[in-house]
Amino acid sequence: MEKRSRKEILAKKIMKNAGLEKPSADFSANVLKAVEARQKVLKYEPLISRKTWFGIAGAVIVAVIGLYVISSDLALNIDFSFINALSFPKLNLSSTMMYAVAFISLFFLEIPFLKRFLVKQYD
Repeated sequence: MEKRSRKEILAKKIMKNAGLEKPSADFSANVLKAVEARQKVLKYEPLISRKTWFGIAGAVIVAVIGLYVISSDLALNIDFSFINALSFPKLNLSSTMMYAVAFISLFFLEIPFLKRFLVKQYD
């Protein structure tokens, strides 16, 4: 036979003395009413708002117009020689490393948006 600890024996005695409780006759109905009362009606809310879509559309339009102006004869005579004065370090990364950095940066950029979406959904 297995040796039982004092705690196991005591727990078994307490369980025998306590007995089983029986739920009331309308227990299921009460549980369903409580669940229905806690349910919220979720309204549809897009992940990207209307203001954001207008901002994206505006940025695309400005970019297209800007590229057209730069490539056409309408180009403004702006001196961009100050860019040559800036010195940036040259990094020699393999393509695998560049893909990994891009993936991780996109992943970390996406986390705040998903967190905000989930918080709004469950609040």
